[in-house]
Amino acid sequence: ITVGVSPAPLTITANSAGKIYGQTLIFAGAEFTATGLTNGDDISSVTLNSAGAVNTAVVGSYPIIPSAAVGSGLANYVITYATNGTLTVGKAVLGITANNTNRLYNTANPAFTWTASGLVNGDNLSVLSGSPLLTTTAVSNSPVGNYAIVTTNGTLTATNYSFNFTNGTLTILTGTYGITWTNPAGIVYGALLGTNQNNATATAAGNYIYSPTNGVLLPAGTNLLSVVFTPADTNYAATNLSVLLVVTPAPLT
Repeated sequence: ITVGVSPAPLTITANSAGKIYGQTLIFAGAEFTATGLTNGDDISSVTLNSAGAVNTAVVGSYPIIPSAAVGSGLANYVITYATNGTLTVGKAVLGITANNTNRLYNTANPAFTWTASGLVNGDNLSVLSGSPLLTTTAVSNSPVGNYAIVTTNGTLTATNYSFNFTNGTLTILTGTYGITWTNPAGIVYGALLGTNQNNATATAAGNYIYSPTNGVLLPAGTNLLSVVFTPADTNYAATNLSVLLVVTPAPLT
C-alpha cells in the first residue's frame, strides 16, 4: 500500500515592532509567530526585513517581511510568509532649551534665544518649522534677581521629532546711574571743610557719607576726600568716589 503524505500548511507571520527615528533596529530572527508546526518540528530563525529598520527611515509605519525560515522538518510544510507585521517608527525627542541671559535693572528685556539638542541622522535646524515661544514675567522695572524664561511649543513643529522644553534664566543686574565729583578748588588752612568741597552729585536719589565730614579742619597739603553713595533704590549698587583737596598754608606774620 502506498500512502501519499501531503506537506502541511505552515504560516510564518512577522511580529509587529517599534523604534524611534534615528535608531537602527536589528532583527534577531526570532520576532515572528509560526502557525502549523507539528511533531516537534521547530523554526530557529526567520529572515526579517523592513524599509523602516534603517535609522534614516522617517516617522511612519512600514511592513515587516519574513522569509527564509531555518529549522527542523521544514521540508514537510508548504510555508506561507505573511507580511502583516508592522514596524512603527516614532518621533525622536528633541531638547529645546532657553539660553540664560542677563540685563541691567530698568532696561528692556533682550531678545531670548534657544538651543536644540538631540538631532540625529545628520539633521540640522532646517528640519524644524516655526520657533518655540520664550516668555518671562520680568518687565523693565522688575527688581534685581532671577526670573524664569519659560519655554513652550509656540509654532515649533517637526516631522520626525517631538519636543522636551527646558526653561532658562534671566538675571536682572543692579542698574547704573551717573555720579560726579571733581577735585574742588583749594582752600587756605583754617577754613573748615564744607559743602563747597563735599559736593558729589548723582542722578539717583540716595545718601552720601563723606570722609572727612563737613566741619573738619584739614592740615595744609593735599588731602584725600572720599564719599560712599548709597542709592535709595536697592536695585542700584553703592558707589565709592575720591577726590583731592589742596589746603594751602595760612599766612602768619
